Amino acid sequence: MKKLFNCNNLLIRGVNWVGDAVMTMPAIRAIRDNFRDSYISLLVKPWVMELFKDDPNIDELIEYKETYKSFLGKLGAASDIKKLEFDCAVLLQNAIDAALLSFLAGIPKRIGYKRDGRGLLLTDGINVSRDTLKLHHIQYYLNLVEMAGMESTYRLPFLYPDINSRLASRKSLKDLERPVIGINPGAAYGSAKRWHSDRFGDIASRTITELGGSVVIFGSQKEQPISLEIMNIIPEDIISDKTV
Repeated sequence: MKKLFNCNNLLIRGVNWVGDAVMTMPAIRAIRDNFRDSYISLLVKPWVMELFKDDPNIDELIEYKETYKSFLGKLGAASDIKKLEFDCAVLLQNAIDAALLSFLAGIPKRIGYKRDGRGLLLTDGINVSRDTLKLHHIQYYLNLVEMAGMESTYRLPFLYPDINSRLASRKSLKDLERPVIGINPGAAYGSAKRWHSDRFGDIASRTITELGGSVVIFGSQKEQPISLEIMNIIPEDIISDKTV
């Protein structure tokens, strides 16, 4: 393992989608464990920010604005980031965009996987092998921080909701039979990145019949059709207002 580097002001470029962002949480906690006294900022899209707004491992959230998409927008973004005087950047996002932005912002140490032709933009490029690509997403991101010289421990993703959110959730779920599982079946690219409806339906049915538990299906308005598909797969005779 490489020797741990010094970094007082650290930027993490997070990933763009909610599901992927959840998978980065153990890696972000590992980064905090290695840099207890550093100021850590997380750069993410606005719809991902909500996941991290109360995360004690992050000192500041920076919004990746829609205006950053164009080439001129990239220059504006680099100017904004440069003013924050980061010592190093850990790029959890694989895209060349993340490497280009940190390069243009003049961040001295830029760590990330050598993918998408961005190796020359990184000061510390981490090789990607076939075995790396086979890793579970949680392990994939932990491997990056470990190969960069940080100690890492496998953990499950963990959210830090505020007290009001906790109380509201407890009230909503209090009448459901335990255990309760949550299903969010949506994905940004539809069926290309998600399970089939029948698999979700099977998990839901088995949770109710074999565990005596309950199922909560949630998501945005866009997920309503797939949610209804799952509901229709679950046998009617095992559904009650308290189970689904």
